[in-house]
Amino acid sequence: MKITHTKHNKFTDSLSEVVKSLIPIIAIIVSLMVVLTFFVDLPPEKKIDTELWASFIGGTFMVIFGMSLFLFGSGRSMMNFGSKAGGFIFKKGKLPLILFFGFFLGYLVTNAEPDLLVLSRQVAGVNPNIHKTLLISVISVGTGLFLSIALFRIVYKIHLVKVLFFSYSVVFATAIISMFIAPDLVALSFDSSGVTTGPVTVPFILAFAAGASQMLKGEQESNPSFGMVGITSVGAIIATLLLGVYFK
Repeated sequence: MKITHTKHNKFTDSLSEVVKSLIPIIAIIVSLMVVLTFFVDLPPEKKIDTELWASFIGGTFMVIFGMSLFLFGSGRSMMNFGSKAGGFIFKKGKLPLILFFGFFLGYLVTNAEPDLLVLSRQVAGVNPNIHKTLLISVISVGTGLFLSIALFRIVYKIHLVKVLFFSYSVVFATAIISMFIAPDLVALSFDSSGVTTGPVTVPFILAFAAGASQMLKGEQESNPSFGMVGITSVGAIIATLLLGVYFK
């Protein structure tokens, strides 16, 4: 798979995708607001007035435009860079170099994930001993480490099921231990895997894996990059669990 600037990588295409995705949500919210405005007798202080309608409509247009602009920029920058970086690193063919850059790039791109900032604020509210910057760094390290593991799997053509089985065995073993030490952070640790499915991390990881796998010959699987996000998300879970155990 080669990512190029084609006619499908236009702002209008991104706009169309965003509108199609948001239509069901907008329709549900508008329906509820119509019902509450015209068919439900709400107290005066809770009535849906013209100002609220204007805020919702204006906010909806800003969300559509902002998400479209982000997707367009992501396709033109992160995905293009990720594909070229993956292809360049695997072209060198040296395993230490591949693992180092996999860890380094995974760490950087996770640090830039907006979802991680939201999660860090939630965790800081549960346990004030865990600083937001520390949590972001630890999760980024875990994600980068497991991105290297995912690349190691591609190089040695290890079956995806084996890697996932071993990884989640470690996850659940660590979670059981955490239940007796830091039970408040167990649920949040699994939520931390969402940082690797955010709008910044996923495009880069998929493009990086695609660029890397196209340099390999004689793959055992039709697409060796399949499962990259699933593997990297494990690192965020384990990192948060271990941090909770450490701070009790």
